[in-house]
Amino acid sequence: MRGRPWIVPATWMLVLGMTACGADGGSADGADVRDEVDAESESGADGEGDGSSDGEVGRETDDAAEAEAGEPCADPAAWRDCFAARATDPTICGTAGEAELRAAAGRGFEQRAFPVARGGDVWFAWRGDAATVGVAGDFNGWVPEELARLCATDLFVLRRPLAAGFYEYKLVVDGAWTLDPANRGFAFDDYEGNPERKNSVVDLPGSGRGHLEWWPDVASPELGNTRDVFVYLPPDYDPEGAERYPGLYLHDGQNVFDDDSCCFGHGGWEVNLAIDRLAAEGAIEPPIVVGVANTSDRMSEYTQCAEFSGTGDAYGRFLVETLLPRIEAYYRIDPARRALAGSSLGGNISFVVAQAHPAAFRGGLGSMSGAFWVCAAEGSSVPQAIRGSGFPLAPPLPIYLDHGGFVADNSDGAADTVAVRDALLARGWTLGSDLFYVHEEGAEHDEAAWRRRVPGLLEALFPP
Repeated sequence: MRGRPWIVPATWMLVLGMTACGADGGSADGADVRDEVDAESESGADGEGDGSSDGEVGRETDDAAEAEAGEPCADPAAWRDCFAARATDPTICGTAGEAELRAAAGRGFEQRAFPVARGGDVWFAWRGDAATVGVAGDFNGWVPEELARLCATDLFVLRRPLAAGFYEYKLVVDGAWTLDPANRGFAFDDYEGNPERKNSVVDLPGSGRGHLEWWPDVASPELGNTRDVFVYLPPDYDPEGAERYPGLYLHDGQNVFDDDSCCFGHGGWEVNLAIDRLAAEGAIEPPIVVGVANTSDRMSEYTQCAEFSGTGDAYGRFLVETLLPRIEAYYRIDPARRALAGSSLGGNISFVVAQAHPAAFRGGLGSMSGAFWVCAAEGSSVPQAIRGSGFPLAPPLPIYLDHGGFVADNSDGAADTVAVRDALLARGWTLGSDLFYVHEEGAEHDEAAWRRRVPGLLEALFPP
């Protein structure tokens, strides 16, 4: 939650120290959660107990799981149902149900898909070497609540009722506040006391908001480097559902969402906030957005000629051959409605990649203040390619173009963008039908300008 200090009450720390059960102390190691499921979580737990000792997970309520072993745990894909059913059973320790619970938890940790939400309740979970684990968020005034240790193992669980809504939180592991490593969901936080500048997120159906998910250090064998990828999921996206969504891949992915600290003080594009608003108004069909971060090799990766040591071809292959299959195995993006867009050099490389892979981005292209001047000296600029004989794209592929500045002096690439517009018109595109053009006269070449114009890009490429 933006601006909310994280204060650990001394009384809470004392309570945790008194109530921790079966803990040896030690330091928190959230990296354990990112690892693949270990053999122990698949084969069963080594803890013993009769289900009555303090600190064991589960509440003695009427809804304690009564299903026989194997149901609903027979299907590994139903691990959330299995986890919720087993985690409500106060007599689970030392039974086959404990092994099933640990196996289900292992799948959740492997997928980074916690917390689990079922029937108005949310289960938070943590696995690792710790004495105490708590959760604090805007659902409890940022006062930590303790997760209970499961059967003297390294698995900690808390079941908490939560109404429909959007909640930010942190885990508190042995007194240290941290993002939940078992949850990709996050929100940017501009509070200076938050060194990570992010909080973890629970986004429950009915919140009216989408949320972001973080894929750190995605490797590119085509380029020999790694980069972060940030994914926006529209309001009420159900990870267990079947509906497919249009997709929008954006370059400079660390700049396109609502990170107030980015972009030389200009802040991000706030694409996520724009989609939330436009979707609520019924003005667009909300897409899943994949923000692909740039690297220190941005100039070469976003260009296509020797003058700039261009590796645009390899970058395009990274997008199409490595990133798309990985992301779309996890999120339900409709390949027929997949679009590509960017600003400045990101606008340039969008056209370059689409020319090399015309079947990959059939949902449209977008350029904001495109740097279409690059590679003109070598005859391979975007305007030159469109006017050439081998240009593979054709209407009705929707294309959005914008710029600020003034055409007369080519500020903000205005004249270059007009050249792209006119070349597309000569190839059969029609303004207002499948070609959308915006000139914000005098606007600067920065994120503040792109933030103002990004709703127009969304409305052009994703009509309701």
